[in-house]
Amino acid sequence: MKSLKLYLDTSVIGGTLDPEFQKESNLLFVLINEGVYQGFVSDSVMAEIQNAPDWIKEKLIPIMGELKILSGSQEALDLARIYINEKVVSAKFFTDALHVAITTVHHLDAIVSWNFKHIVNLSRIRLFNSVNYREGYKQIDIITPLEVCYEEF
Repeated sequence: MKSLKLYLDTSVIGGTLDPEFQKESNLLFVLINEGVYQGFVSDSVMAEIQNAPDWIKEKLIPIMGELKILSGSQEALDLARIYINEKVVSAKFFTDALHVAITTVHHLDAIVSWNFKHIVNLSRIRLFNSVNYREGYKQIDIITPLEVCYEEF
C-alpha cells in the first residue's frame, strides 16, 4: 500500500515542544522517519520556524530532517486568497489558508494540524472542501496527529 502524503503545519512541529501535544507530534515524526507516511512542509512553515527564537529553532530544525519542502506556488497563493474571499478564514490568518491551499494544489492526502480554531474545525473543513470542489480540486482530509498515529498497520 502506498504511504499517505501528509502536510504538517507549524502547530504539529511546535507540538513536539508542547506537553499537551508532544506525545502524538513526536510519534508522527517517528512514523514519517520509518517510512509509514511521507511528510511535507512548505517554505511558509520554514519561514515561521526561522522567525522563532533561537532556542526553539535549535530544537525544531533537527527533527524535520525527513520532511520534504514544498513551495507556495502562485496557484496556492490564489487558492488561499479564494479561501479568504469566501470567509473560510479571515485575512489575518492568511498563513493558515495557505497551508490548506498548498496541501490541496500539491494533491497531498491530508493536512495534519493542532490548529482547532482555523484549520481542524468541522465547519471550516466543510468550507475549505466546498471551495476546493467548486474550484476543481479534490477534497482533502484535515486531521490531527491522533488520527494517523494510532492506525493499525
